[in-house]
Amino acid sequence: MFAIFIYLQPFLRVASWGLFAGFVYVIGLGIYRLYFHPLAKYPGPWLAKLTTWRAVYHGKRGDLHVDMLRCHKKYGPVVRYAPHRVIFASSTGFRGADIYGFGKNVQKSLSYHSINPAKGGHSTLSTVNKKVHGRKRRLLSQGLSDHSLKLLEPTLLNTVDRLCDRLAEKQDNFSPPDQPIEDGWTCAKNMAEWCDFYTFDVITELVFGRSLHTLEKPDYHFIIDDMMAQMRRMSLLTELPAIEPLGLGRFLYPGVMQKALRSVRNAQMIVEDRRTKSQTGDGAVDICSRLLTAKDPTTGEGFPAPELYAESNLLIAAGTDTTSTAMAATFFYLTRYPDALVRATEEIRSTFPDIRDIRSGMALSSCTYFRACLDEAMRLTPSVGGALWREVLPGGATIDGHLIPGGVEVGAGIYALHHDDAVFSQPTVFAPERWLEKAEKAAGSFAPFSVGPRACVGKGLAVMEFTVALARVLWRFDLRAAAGQLGRVGEGTGDRRGEYETEWCFTSKKDGPFIQFRERGFQA
Repeated sequence: MFAIFIYLQPFLRVASWGLFAGFVYVIGLGIYRLYFHPLAKYPGPWLAKLTTWRAVYHGKRGDLHVDMLRCHKKYGPVVRYAPHRVIFASSTGFRGADIYGFGKNVQKSLSYHSINPAKGGHSTLSTVNKKVHGRKRRLLSQGLSDHSLKLLEPTLLNTVDRLCDRLAEKQDNFSPPDQPIEDGWTCAKNMAEWCDFYTFDVITELVFGRSLHTLEKPDYHFIIDDMMAQMRRMSLLTELPAIEPLGLGRFLYPGVMQKALRSVRNAQMIVEDRRTKSQTGDGAVDICSRLLTAKDPTTGEGFPAPELYAESNLLIAAGTDTTSTAMAATFFYLTRYPDALVRATEEIRSTFPDIRDIRSGMALSSCTYFRACLDEAMRLTPSVGGALWREVLPGGATIDGHLIPGGVEVGAGIYALHHDDAVFSQPTVFAPERWLEKAEKAAGSFAPFSVGPRACVGKGLAVMEFTVALARVLWRFDLRAAAGQLGRVGEGTGDRRGEYETEWCFTSKKDGPFIQFRERGFQA
């Protein structure tokens, strides 16, 4: 035994020195980050100054967007949120375009490169290079132009009618059993699920000319679950891209990588199916058919297949979840603020004598209180509530009066921006009137679709998708929150009890509200 010790002694000595050196390095790094780092002067949680793992923890909990707001309340408008990251709360950083505007000395964080679950082309979301992103966006815009969307609106309206028919059913397969049905009311319906089914069917049909009919049958509901798993993975990788190279993904999100890859493969199969039909001359007009033939007017290039797969995966995932969250949030707030529900309903019904008249256009745009309700719901519960990270390039950038050196990553939490009490009085209260009385002030701190050159390219589609659907639902039905504990599903906690609570997963994971519907004019 003694001989073994003598033999190992040199190795033990080296290991001891290695451990000591590692200990000294960690202590030295901590002291540097706390006191000598270029960002040391900015306040923030002490753990955030030392490690990015604090942000990963809140990402895993799903409350990262709320944590950013809490940090601003405690530390002020500029907070060091990670050793190399700073968040800003003022609208100058966002709407003032210091971070997200055109021509700024910033680029997307390199962490976006890590979010693609499969190797190959990047989507507009994961592309960092500005010129490459510009080419992709010019191509995407050809499929998502106002003219293209107008041609697709009849298909959208058909899906809206299918949604209304499902909401009219007294019982369904997605609600708790044994609910009492009385006075013409339906069972309580989980609008988080129904809004997901609706937006998924819209996206697959408008983009690929192929509805998977998740509104009618559960065969493809697993795809929506796969998409949410993919988003959960993205939310953690944008905070710490080293998670997967270190092999930690299996612990932080077990089983998610398989679902994310399956989601990508599903998108590839749908695109190839659409490409085959296009080659046979089926004549169908949808967004994908335009993207297959789109050419960049500057370079003359189209979408290579790997890039088209990536864009299709993004359109399905982001186009489903973000829009459905806005819809579910609006249902939540309207059923909890009866005066707002009555006023919005009366505005829609008095503007349109027939439900078939409800479509995008001037008449729907004239329903200003109705639109104010939608904007207020998106303010309180933005679909993407965290910060969209940007890396400051060499030479630095001045953000809200602060000179930030190159290499630092900056952002503004959208949820925090939307809850700035200097702009929004009683920020946790649903008050559509603020968009009618002080609209300009409110709009300056409102960014549900982001702003600048990286703003959501599908905003027009999303707005058409949820405004027409919500207007037709209000025209056709009376609605109310479910009674008892079921009616409280979706509520926040503490000082956020009146809010529709979502979990941060790059976009939003949600549950509820449970709503009952009754055909207007019902008489027992």
